[in-house]
Amino acid sequence: MPAFTDILPSLLSSLLAPTLVLRAQACHALGGFAYAVANIRPSAVHTRISGIVASYLRPADSPSPPPDVSGNTTPSAQKLPPGSPKRDATIVRTLRTMLSTTEPRHVAQGPVWAWMVISYFVVLLGPTVYEDDAICRTITALFTLGLRHSKSSVRNIGFMAWRTMIWAYFHASSNRTLADGEQDPEDADENEDEQERAFHTASQAMQMKNAWKVMVTVLDVGAGSAIIAELLAQPSVDELTLRRALGVLRAMSRKGGHTCKEAIDAAMDLLGVSDAHAAEDPVEAPMLLPHGLFCAEPGLLTCDWPSLPSTARPIFEQCLRAHNIRKLTDDELSTNWVFNILLLVFRNGLAAVKLTWGVTCPVRYRHPLRGTFGCADHSSAA
Repeated sequence: MPAFTDILPSLLSSLLAPTLVLRAQACHALGGFAYAVANIRPSAVHTRISGIVASYLRPADSPSPPPDVSGNTTPSAQKLPPGSPKRDATIVRTLRTMLSTTEPRHVAQGPVWAWMVISYFVVLLGPTVYEDDAICRTITALFTLGLRHSKSSVRNIGFMAWRTMIWAYFHASSNRTLADGEQDPEDADENEDEQERAFHTASQAMQMKNAWKVMVTVLDVGAGSAIIAELLAQPSVDELTLRRALGVLRAMSRKGGHTCKEAIDAAMDLLGVSDAHAAEDPVEAPMLLPHGLFCAEPGLLTCDWPSLPSTARPIFEQCLRAHNIRKLTDDELSTNWVFNILLLVFRNGLAAVKLTWGVTCPVRYRHPLRGTFGCADHSSAA
C-alpha cells in the first residue's frame, strides 16, 4: 500500500477525468485501494492517506476578486461567504450533481458512481471523517441529499454506503497512528502539565460523543441493526455500551414500517429466540464493508440504469443477513431497565401493526425452541 499511496493524488484527479470511461475506471481502482487499506494493519500509511483525501475534499479557497478597468472590484467577483456551495471542492460539487441525477445515460453520470466514491472516501478518511468538522458536514450533507432520491434502489445503496460511516466509528479509530516525525505521547516529558492532559482527554470524549450523534442519525435499512451488532461485539460491554445498543433499538421501533420490523427482529436476536439462534448457525461479524460495493466491475459499475435493482439486491441482502446480533447474557437480561426497554420495543411493534377489517388474526404461534403454543380458537384468543 505505501507504493500505491504515492499515486493516490493522480487517482483522485482521474475521478474528474474528461471521459466517462476513465472516471468509471478510476472509481473501480479507488474501491480496490480503499478495501485494501481497510484490511491492513494500522500504520502511519493510514494517516498519510487520510491527509491526502482530506485535502482533496476541503473547500477551495476563493481567489482574490479581480479589479475592473477602473480599479474597483466587480460585484460578481466578491469573495464568496464561508459555507457557500460554490466554495466546495470540485469533486464535492460533482458528487452533489450526480446524486440528484434521475436518468443517467452512463454509470459515471449517476448516483451509483457517487455513492461508491463517497464510500471509498469515508474508508480512506478513517477517523478524520468525524474529527474534521468541515469534512463531516460535507459528507453528511451528501448523504442527506442522496437518501432523498426518488429511486428506492439508489436510496438502498445509500443506506449500504452508510455502513462505512459505522465502520469508521468502530474500527478506524485504531488506525489513528502518529505521522512521521511526530512525538509519541508516551515518550513526552513526564512533567507534562496534567491540566493539558485532562483537557486533551475531555476533548477526545466530546469528539467521540459528537461522532456518535452523527452515526446514529441513519438507522433505516439495516444500519441500526449493524450498529447494535457492533456495539455488542466489543470485547467488553459496559453499561453505557448496553444502554446505547438498546437506545438504538428503541429509536428503531419508534420509526414504524420496515425499520420497526428490523427492531423486532433485533430484539428476538437479543433474547436468543430468532431463527438464526434456534438453528445454531454461526454468528457472523457485521458486514460493514460489503465486497460488492468495493469490487464492482462487473457489478454496480457495469450495470445499466434499468437493471440496477436486480444488480444491487444480492449485495444488499448479503449485508442484511450478516449482522446477526448476539444474545444477551443472563446478567444483562436480569437488569430491570433492560427488560423495560425490550418490553417497550415490543409494544411499539404492536402499535405499528396495521390490519384491515375482516382480517383473521393469527391464533397460534410456533416458538422456534419450545414448539407451538397459543389459543385454539378465536374466542379463547379474545
